[in-house]
Amino acid sequence: MPISTSMSFCFCSVREENLASMLNGSITLDELRENRDNQYLDVKQASFEHYTEELIELLGEGHYALCDLLFLADNSTSLHEQHDGLLYDVAVVPKIVKAFAATDLKKLVHDIGYHEADSQEGLNAFLENLNHVHELFEFAEENKLNVIGFTL
Repeated sequence: MPISTSMSFCFCSVREENLASMLNGSITLDELRENRDNQYLDVKQASFEHYTEELIELLGEGHYALCDLLFLADNSTSLHEQHDGLLYDVAVVPKIVKAFAATDLKKLVHDIGYHEADSQEGLNAFLENLNHVHELFEFAEENKLNVIGFTL
């Protein structure tokens, strides 16, 4: 599988009122993410910065519990039209947390092809990214927040 780093799959936790403001055009995803002066509460971000295309391709095959990360995302909202974002609402977030817990992340990384990485450092960085995204979804579950998924 060819290695690519041209895209990052990113996630941002968002309170219901801030999501509503995004949907009515009062704030943008970039403004929420920037969060100058911490005016938006509970905004956390995490991303898969390496091997994103390979991860999406592998998850798209449906063989891992973590495939729910793709299959439970809602792209039918105006969030998708306005910001090219996917919504993981408060009802879906716990399912994603369970999917992370049910997935052997080391096996997933191996199946993506990260075992061919030049160094252990690359492997550790990708596993760390996976764990940060898992922690973001756990934070969202604990605080009853939505999560927005998007690519950069």
